[in-house]
Amino acid sequence: MFRKLSVRLTLLYTILFSSLSLVVFSMVYYSLSKDLMLRIDTELLGDAQELARIYQEEGFADLLTEAQKEADEEGNDKTFFRIYSPKKEKIMSSDTPEWNVPAQQDLLNVSQESRYETIRDSIHGNRARSIFHDLGKGSIVQIGTSLTQDDRLLKNFVETFLFAFALLLLSGGSIGFAMARHALTGIEKVRQSANRISAGDLSQLIPSNGGSMEINNLISSFNRMQVRIQVLLRELQDVTNNVAHDLRSPVTRIRGLAETTLTGPQTLEEYQELASAVIEESDRLVGIINTMLEIAETDAGIRPLSGETVDLNEIVRDVSDLFATVADDKDIIFTTEIPTQALIVVGDRSRLQRAFANLLDNAIKFTSKGGRVSITLLKSDDRALLIFDDSGPGIPVEHLPRIYDRFFRGERSRTTTGSGLGLSLVKSIINIHGGQVDVVSAIDQGTRFTISLPLQENLLS
Repeated sequence: MFRKLSVRLTLLYTILFSSLSLVVFSMVYYSLSKDLMLRIDTELLGDAQELARIYQEEGFADLLTEAQKEADEEGNDKTFFRIYSPKKEKIMSSDTPEWNVPAQQDLLNVSQESRYETIRDSIHGNRARSIFHDLGKGSIVQIGTSLTQDDRLLKNFVETFLFAFALLLLSGGSIGFAMARHALTGIEKVRQSANRISAGDLSQLIPSNGGSMEINNLISSFNRMQVRIQVLLRELQDVTNNVAHDLRSPVTRIRGLAETTLTGPQTLEEYQELASAVIEESDRLVGIINTMLEIAETDAGIRPLSGETVDLNEIVRDVSDLFATVADDKDIIFTTEIPTQALIVVGDRSRLQRAFANLLDNAIKFTSKGGRVSITLLKSDDRALLIFDDSGPGIPVEHLPRIYDRFFRGERSRTTTGSGLGLSLVKSIINIHGGQVDVVSAIDQGTRFTISLPLQENLLS
């Protein structure tokens, strides 16, 4: 039972409430008892000073008369008077049996300052407060008053507090438990949803219960995670289907070549052709698998960036030199525009070079003979922009949202060689460098890819 969070929270709240209540009660009780005692002491001092005045002005006989009168009016069970001679001998007393408690000798040694004593009667155990005051000429007066009424008030206060404390503790604990359970309802929903996900059900999102902001944030985060899992599973299914399709084709071709070769007597040259075709298809398979692994490792951050400073001018110049011959072979007008100032980024040179090469390869591949392809590198504020422009057939609008999906190939690209992984790899590489890839395209009007990368001074600022 105590392993439940709601029970623990309720117990914690109850202990905290009880501790604070006891502290407040102790402070109030102490303050009340102190104020009551101060009131009694003030009254006793006033009576003692009045008796001292009578003694000094009117004499000892009038003192005795006034003391006895006061005792009779107040009642001997509530107030008593004692008068001591200069030799500390009791010469007058209004004691009743219960207040017949001997005075301490040191309290009789009063000079100018009055002294107070709290005593208990010898019969009922009731408390009384007394004052020892100098009358003058060495005589001492002791005036005592019962604290029974004040003690009863304090007792009633304690009983009232205990009753209210028990009532508040019971109701507060119940309300606290109910509130804790209500506040934790969202967590219970998350647990139930986690169990559904474990069972394979990703269809139901957790509804917000209108509770605390923290629980609603937890539910929102869990729902986003669940949606992300659904997307990842759909992507995984798509990748699985695409992988099965793209890997099946070269495997089928390899098997077909081998089967055709084995159907009859073949010459050495035919076997060599078979081996060459098998090697070519195997290389294609290895290339697809390596590209898939590189995309997965890049997205997962398994292969961190080397963190070297890279001059984009040099990479663009190298990539342009590499593909210039290919463009010339297709009679494509190929131009490159590079700024004079160095544009430095922090990243991985080889990966950036591969990303740029993939985009340039696609531009030349899909541009017809006599067309044009251009690369423009420029600085825009604190970022470097690399623009790949071609006059190719363009990309249909409905295909633009999917061009970065793995193995996706539009209708016009199915007649060309490729695996459909190039743009996925480009996006992964640019993303890990903190950049962005944008595309603008229209049918028969060409395509423009724009890569935006943060420059080094922006990263270090």
